[in-house]
Amino acid sequence: MRYCKSDMQFHNDGYGRPSHPAINVKVRGWWRNVPLPLNLGSYSDDGGKTWKESTSHPAFTREAIEPLMESHGDAAFDSVCASFWECVRDEAREMLAHPGIEVYSEGRSSGWVVVHRLPDVETWDAIMLARWRRFEVWCESCARDVPRDMLEWIYLNAWDQRQQHVEAEAAEHLLSQEGASA
Repeated sequence: MRYCKSDMQFHNDGYGRPSHPAINVKVRGWWRNVPLPLNLGSYSDDGGKTWKESTSHPAFTREAIEPLMESHGDAAFDSVCASFWECVRDEAREMLAHPGIEVYSEGRSSGWVVVHRLPDVETWDAIMLARWRRFEVWCESCARDVPRDMLEWIYLNAWDQRQQHVEAEAAEHLLSQEGASA
């Protein structure tokens, strides 16, 4: 299906203000729907000759995540969203290739990427429209990844610390058991 100017969305943040090209980036997913174990990417420990997949620890289960999400969920969401907006601004400048653009989050929950200082949409050629579509698809994809990114944040920042504490307590318990039997 061909993407047209009429497919674009626009947003204004207030009555009587002009509308600007916009992308709906409201987070609609939920962390419980993210498949586990988390795929954490690939790594090489031999200078790039071979690559291995890295996944989250098998003990990183929904049951283990629940209390961490209660205590760290807001921080995870805030951090992921801050990174999202930083990336959106950088990608807008690169993908849209238009000097002087400004990117804002608008709406009650910052659920809109709104780009100011672009030429009037009616003057866009097919190249500019294709750039916009590419940026739109990228933004929507990043917004869909927020629940997964939150889990990765929890895994790397909260669960790993908790797991290290649990492992240290277990090692200490074993040492005390060995000392008692000696």
